[in-house]
Amino acid sequence: MSESKNCVVVFGPGRSGTSLGMKLLEASGLRLSAELEPASRDNPTGHYEDVRICKAQQRLMTSIGLYPLLPRPEHWKSAPAYSETKQELKNIVKEEVNRDRRLWGFKDPRTCVFWPLWEDIFKELQVIPKSVFCVRPSNSTVSSLMKAYNLPQDLSEGILLYRSLHALRDLQGQNVCFVHYDRWQTDPVPQLKALTTYCGLANTATDFEAIARGNIRPELNRESGNDLRLSSSLVELDRLLASCDGSSYDADRLETWCHSLTKSMDDLGFVLKGVDRLYRMNGRRLFHAAETKRGRLARIKAAVRQWLGR
Repeated sequence: MSESKNCVVVFGPGRSGTSLGMKLLEASGLRLSAELEPASRDNPTGHYEDVRICKAQQRLMTSIGLYPLLPRPEHWKSAPAYSETKQELKNIVKEEVNRDRRLWGFKDPRTCVFWPLWEDIFKELQVIPKSVFCVRPSNSTVSSLMKAYNLPQDLSEGILLYRSLHALRDLQGQNVCFVHYDRWQTDPVPQLKALTTYCGLANTATDFEAIARGNIRPELNRESGNDLRLSSSLVELDRLLASCDGSSYDADRLETWCHSLTKSMDDLGFVLKGVDRLYRMNGRRLFHAAETKRGRLARIKAAVRQWLGR
């Protein structure tokens, strides 16, 4: 590639409005990949995710034994599947950004934990990413995770916390646009204009009001009525992200939160290591990648509940 090109990357911790954000960007002129994940009960209008990218990132997660609740392993880049996954994703990006002159983008919540991999790919290909981080109030995100995947609240909170931490920590020092799910319902046009301008899709002829009317369903406004009692870490995260508006945010404040939470988790990391060691002593490995999803999930649920005294 002889010159730098742009692409749009939409991600968030899951159930945070990434599909709606991608749908609005496509309606505003963003080109998506040809083969997308099909619609499902949870996303009846579609996931707007490149099948190849999703499968590649999921294989990498499986190869390093990474369950969404857990932090990313320290030496994950040395995993046997890392180089293969990186080359596969690199080929996809190279193919798509050179397909035609239209701006291309992709989305996958798993990108939250693999941003350093993508950063290397973009650097090698001289592609400049337009990173869009989707934000939704924690009570709504946790409720959605519980309903969509039949998870208890503690595990749903863990998924949201770890994925948010990884993404916000890895994005430090880079340009990012924060998009809020609740604002799509209350005042969508200003946010859509700001988002398309950031991505490089702004066009004076674009009818943003028509795009908002045609793609934002009022029945999806479920931001009220959730009365979950959340951990103090998520309450603090909500306050932090509420202050991030588009490309306007306090980078030092984000860094401070990431550092503080990382230190707290590192201090308590011996707990999960101890549980894993206990299971190994009894002939069972808690976080073994070869186990079935159901078996691994059941063991993690039991371990976390035992740890929390529930």
